[in-house]
Amino acid sequence: MDGTGVVEYLSWSSDGSKLLIGVADPSADAASSAGSGLVGSRQPEPDPMVVRHDPEAGRRGLKIVDVITMSVTPLFLPGLNIWEASWCGDAAVLAIASPRADEGGWYHAAAYLIEFNPDAGDPQPAATLVYEPGDQIGVPSCSPSGRRRSVIEAVSSDRGMVLGDIVIIESGGSAVRREIGIDVSEATWIDDEHLLFTGQRGIESLIGEIDPNSGVVKILWSTDLSTGSKRAPEFSRADDGSLIGIRDGYSKCYEIIRVNQDGVIDTLYAPAKKMNHDEILAAGTISEVFWTAQDGLKIAGLLVSPGNRASEPPPMIVHLHGGPVTSWRNQWMMRNPFVPFLVSRGFAVLHPNPRGSSGRGQDYARRVVGDMNGKDALDITSGVDAMIKRGLADPARIGVVGGSYGGNLSAWLVTQSDRFAAAVPLFPHTDFISFHHTSNIPDFDQLFLQSDLTETTEKHIARSPVTYAHSVRAAVLQIAGGEDRCCPSSQALEFHNAITKHGTPKESEIVIYAREGHGVREPRAQIDMCSRIAWWFEKHLQVSAEQA
Repeated sequence: MDGTGVVEYLSWSSDGSKLLIGVADPSADAASSAGSGLVGSRQPEPDPMVVRHDPEAGRRGLKIVDVITMSVTPLFLPGLNIWEASWCGDAAVLAIASPRADEGGWYHAAAYLIEFNPDAGDPQPAATLVYEPGDQIGVPSCSPSGRRRSVIEAVSSDRGMVLGDIVIIESGGSAVRREIGIDVSEATWIDDEHLLFTGQRGIESLIGEIDPNSGVVKILWSTDLSTGSKRAPEFSRADDGSLIGIRDGYSKCYEIIRVNQDGVIDTLYAPAKKMNHDEILAAGTISEVFWTAQDGLKIAGLLVSPGNRASEPPPMIVHLHGGPVTSWRNQWMMRNPFVPFLVSRGFAVLHPNPRGSSGRGQDYARRVVGDMNGKDALDITSGVDAMIKRGLADPARIGVVGGSYGGNLSAWLVTQSDRFAAAVPLFPHTDFISFHHTSNIPDFDQLFLQSDLTETTEKHIARSPVTYAHSVRAAVLQIAGGEDRCCPSSQALEFHNAITKHGTPKESEIVIYAREGHGVREPRAQIDMCSRIAWWFEKHLQVSAEQA
């Protein structure tokens, strides 16, 4: 890599004189959570796509920018791909890095201390391995002195979505993993003795402080609403020690808040006009619901109910999150505009957080490892049965939709159960064998199935929706992105061909957005997708115009 590239993140040195900038080769893969594809600009449409094997292509490194002299010093280490980094004193960085530069290499990353002379024309960096995890790691952070360091370690399915335990790494080399009953999403050192963090507990977003010596935790602030990005709670620390972030809820549009050191909240920005779903779409109310899985495990989820806009009981759509290690929180429009649209048309929408979801500690998240499309799927059908029993859903009008692993589960459920009359798998992977050979994250299926394809194909076949396509009776609409490198559109095509040749579905259709990746982001395509999803469910769940 020659030092040019796409900027992915940056951070200031403690004295404010230098910037540490993370850069990626334009040919590097974007994370699945960022839409897959490449981080560089797209090629002009007439140009061909060229795929070649080059272990050095797509590498990530660092640049140091002296803001006083405006000099730029590249910091690239041969054979080490730097996914994330933060300052560790003024002459070192703590980096999450791996030998492999391909997207699958991230699953095997470790923590390195990279030391250099920032004032030298050629820094000649040296990297030392300081922590080799058992799971995945991310979010490196160091105290201002550089004496203490931390990373977050967790079982993680997606780069950029590491929620788990804090690992404190001492300068002498010892490391302690703190399990505090909270899935931590960020950690920031105030000084050598105080570590501030944000995290998730159930659907709560919270801010706390952990004593790095004893592991004692003090919760400073919490909310049942959401904060930060789609992946997890997050805040930025201001010079006065307060934290600034975004807060939102299903019926509460984004606002910028400041939380001071005493947990007092100030609203720094709110929309000039109050926005809520009653004014926009009359899109129902949200509540947390609980049920018991077949093996007795307590499962939680969020139910958005249409109220008096629907018949009693209403048709219900089960909305499945991806990952599998992520979760639903109380978020504006549930981060998917088709949710309030469906609710406004009379549907209830259930958002389950089955085993494998984040927010309930690493033991809960780890329950999906080696068991994808196993007990997590039964958690979902148990939730459907519970909503039906409580009179919250019409048993004859149940649908399912989900993206990525949620798309996989959506496809899986209609091969295993007759509860669902219609399904909309979004950006799914449906055949774990062909997925392994066509996806840019072939490490994912082997890690989460706990099955090595070089040794056996048994579990890859047994847990693939396409294997049971002959059982599909539901109407299936699949949506995929033509530029999706994570879950290629060929996965949807495989499932479509399999169920139309061997099953007896009510109807099967694929929609491929040629210029989209892992998710639909262009507004015009989003509007089209929302309309298609609503039309599909209204058609196949027999929702009349009067009900809508």
